[in-house]
Amino acid sequence: MIIHNFYFDIDFDGIQWGNNCNELNASYAADGYARMRGIGVLVTTFGVGELSAINGIAGSYAEMVSVVHIVGTLPTASQASGAILHHTLGNGDFLIFANMYKEVTIAHTNLTKTNAIEEIDRVLNECLNKSRPAYIGLAVDLSDHEINVDPLSIEPLKRSLVRNPRDVH
Repeated sequence: MIIHNFYFDIDFDGIQWGNNCNELNASYAADGYARMRGIGVLVTTFGVGELSAINGIAGSYAEMVSVVHIVGTLPTASQASGAILHHTLGNGDFLIFANMYKEVTIAHTNLTKTNAIEEIDRVLNECLNKSRPAYIGLAVDLSDHEINVDPLSIEPLKRSLVRNPRDVH
């Protein structure tokens, strides 16, 4: 299971976890949670999992709901080699499904060892400030990779009030 390590590393103190029978239902649950609490998160696997959730994420986009979709992707070495693997189209394009999300998310990233700090903050800022879904791709081999962050070296999330849908682009 691609997202297995990430899931079991989550500290659930203060997090309300909900299990769903499929990814589409999970996307709707994250949407509902976000409407009540301000932001919702769902975690799916690469390929079939993220494709199953895209309808719910598109609905969140249309309704201006802040949902973060974290997708557990294939190991970076497998992606770099262009190997033909499960959950792919067999063409070596490991971003094909992630690219579909660019149409229904305000912010989109695939994390690397070097961009994680900046990209996580950027994506969360966009998601919260513009009340739209965001996409974070996390390769399975990076889920337990530690990053060094100096205290207070990163600005806190910037919260601004969106006046109406015409202000959001």
